[in-house]
Amino acid sequence: QQQQQQQQGGSSSTGSSNHVIQRSLCDADSMVFFSPLQDESDKKKQLMRIAAFGDFDGWGYGPEGVRSWRMEQMLSVAEKNFGSSLLPGGGSKAISKRPLVAKSSLGDKLCPSDDDATRWTGLRPMSPDGLPLVGQVGSVGPAPVFVNTGHGALGWTLSGGTAEVLGELVCKTMKGPETMSDSGVQKKLLELADHLEPSRFRWPEVFRRCVNMYIRGVSN
Repeated sequence: QQQQQQQQGGSSSTGSSNHVIQRSLCDADSMVFFSPLQDESDKKKQLMRIAAFGDFDGWGYGPEGVRSWRMEQMLSVAEKNFGSSLLPGGGSKAISKRPLVAKSSLGDKLCPSDDDATRWTGLRPMSPDGLPLVGQVGSVGPAPVFVNTGHGALGWTLSGGTAEVLGELVCKTMKGPETMSDSGVQKKLLELADHLEPSRFRWPEVFRRCVNMYIRGVSN
């Protein structure tokens, strides 16, 4: 069993013609992030995604998992930076007090169109040391099972790179080390894989790494 925690984060995507941002921004005082989005159904409509926070005390997700007080905190920062006209009717206080869309965390109501603020809660699996878990975790019969998870709040940022690492590990496992080339890129990816090995939180591996670090003076 791998040690992972679930970080629960909130977001809202709202339509407005009153913002002009063209790239992601962050309010560093409150750690609320703003990203421009395009509405595929209406090219003239500008969307802004507002996201923030990480709570470690719940498994709720989707629209049903939204916490009204967290949503008000996040949207009030958007109002402070962009004005109340950014948000749909009533602003941050009114939006946060709206009833949640029932039975919306499964099926075709996962992103309900009847919520114009698109309030959302997502789960971000993350590891104790903050690094992803990438590698083989076992097997089903003769077939090895690999994972690429635990990116926390940086899933979109890191997943492409860790997928490259995982690809090299799969090739090495399925074809054998002798089939690997001497490519410098491959070597770098496999070296990185050692630091992302899922077994690093199992007690035998923790003990081995502690011995290497504190007695032998090596990092792995």
